[in-house]
Amino acid sequence: MKENGYEVLGIVPVGAGYLFVNDRGIDTAGELAGKRMATLDYQKDAIHMVNYVKATVVPSDITNFAGKFNNGSVDTAYAPAFAYEALELYKGIGKEGGVVDYPLAQLTMQVIARDDVLPADKAQTAREVAWGMFPQAMNLISGQEAAIPDEKWVRIPEKDIQGYQEMFRQNRLEMRDGLNGAPDVYHPKMLGLLSKIRCASNPASSECTAGNRE
Repeated sequence: MKENGYEVLGIVPVGAGYLFVNDRGIDTAGELAGKRMATLDYQKDAIHMVNYVKATVVPSDITNFAGKFNNGSVDTAYAPAFAYEALELYKGIGKEGGVVDYPLAQLTMQVIARDDVLPADKAQTAREVAWGMFPQAMNLISGQEAAIPDEKWVRIPEKDIQGYQEMFRQNRLEMRDGLNGAPDVYHPKMLGLLSKIRCASNPASSECTAGNRE
């Protein structure tokens, strides 16, 4: 929980990050080529992924990405479900767009402090409070996803899901090892842990075979 002078005081889930698009035809990675995507300019892994699918990075931050999508300055943006209403992303979706029903990431809210701010027992208490909020946070997330009208979801064909999974796996490995110009921003221990979690819920996934383990 401590590293480089900082300490984790709590982590709370915000939900899956989905791709919001202004055209329902943008439902595969190949369809993203040439599209303008609002990309958080400090998020190196997202920038690498956008470049990987040959989309155009439009540097943005959390204060302006929604506005860019809603006014048509970009074709796509990624965000958790709550942004549909809270940031009015339904305006950018309009009549022709939708929310691609495939999680690009799992987002969290993290409380970080300098490691000398709180004594050890108080820091542990803070983490326990955050953990106690987990069921409430998940209920909120489920409600936010259910609030998006069913007709606004863009369902990914089952045959395309495996291709998405392999594309993400290749990108994770590149960003673990710094290959092909990728930033080495993914920690091997973190990737191994998350792989075990995914494979526990979906052992048939191609990434869960012996040769593809992260």
